[in-house]
Amino acid sequence: GDAGLSAPMAQKVSDERLRLRRLHEAFKKVLDKTFEELPFELFLSQFGEEFASTNRDYLFDLYSQLVSMTRSNAEEEFGVIVFQADLDEKLARLHKLMMEQPEGSQGVSFTKQPPTMAMRSARMALKEAEKQKLEAWLAQVDKENDELRPQYQQKIKEACDAAASLRARKEKCQEVLAACSAVC
Repeated sequence: GDAGLSAPMAQKVSDERLRLRRLHEAFKKVLDKTFEELPFELFLSQFGEEFASTNRDYLFDLYSQLVSMTRSNAEEEFGVIVFQADLDEKLARLHKLMMEQPEGSQGVSFTKQPPTMAMRSARMALKEAEKQKLEAWLAQVDKENDELRPQYQQKIKEACDAAASLRARKEKCQEVLAACSAVC
């Protein structure tokens, strides 16, 4: 990361990556919206009522894995596209060009700006403070999620292992029943 950089240099690097972070955040929102359109109940309805009701836990594990793997693969592909298109560098250059413009001008001299744009510039400090507060809150939520993720993954693994064990026991019981009915 930015470790070992002076504070002003680290802030500059952080500012230059802001647009890339926002692009990633927008992509994650697209994924969130996509998965909202496929809730578990809709997934479950694809398996027929009897099968779905008797295998609900197994199907939930399967659904969770599907969502997780699809999200992970999509994020990885998005990262490859960003890398291949050199978006990090292009967005950093865009940021640099924008920073070279007079503050609040958006490339237009203040004498040519309408009054609404000048008023907008005055409100930016308040918006920036709110943005920083929200970013700090989001960072805390991300940290908490990161701390919980291993526990969630362990629970998923345990559930999958238990489901596999139950399937193996079921098969064994079916074999025993078949052997018993052959003897009877």
